[in-house]
Amino acid sequence: MGRPKGRPPRWDADVQLKVIKARMPVELAEAFQKEAQKRGMNVQDFLGRLAEELTGVPYNPQGGLPLSA
Repeated sequence: MGRPKGRPPRWDADVQLKVIKARMPVELAEAFQKEAQKRGMNVQDFLGRLAEELTGVPYNPQGGLPLSA
């Protein structure tokens, strides 16, 4: 059977996740990408940390995967 293809899961199997898609102006999306890259984060973790800061609900990237160069 071998090793599963693709990236390894970021969270444990028991963590409940919800996918949220957002439409926004390209300029704003690019600003998020630029800021995340500047901080050495991916956009998902950057937005998760931002949401945590605004709401107080903890965001734990669970050993997020490193950004590829």
